Amino acid sequence: MKKVVAVLILIVVVVSLTACKGREPVSFEELLSPYNAIGHVRARDVESITRGMTYRQIITRLGATQDIGSGLHVAVYVVDDKENLCFSIADPDLACTKSGTELLQSAQPIVDESDKIGIRAS
Repeated sequence: MKKVVAVLILIVVVVSLTACKGREPVSFEELLSPYNAIGHVRARDVESITRGMTYRQIITRLGATQDIGSGLHVAVYVVDDKENLCFSIADPDLACTKSGTELLQSAQPIVDESDKIGIRAS
């Protein structure tokens, strides 16, 4: 009986320690990929970006999103389900010269043009 209790305690300890293990770091290429869905963020998350942060730090803070660039990385995020925020990244380790508030000033309203899609009969 003591052996069974000892084995059960050992299993509980191992499972507990495994659950406490932190998440594996995610690479920049995984966070910003053409295969990702477009990331959704809040304006206050973008506003928390400070001038001088690297683009790697910014993408890590805002989370995974789609890269719509060709040659250069271009990150695109939907902000508060109202605006698209895009910014180009030549090198992830370069410092961004804008604050989050300044980045938000370049965000463009999302325009619903679904009524213009398709073929119309005359």
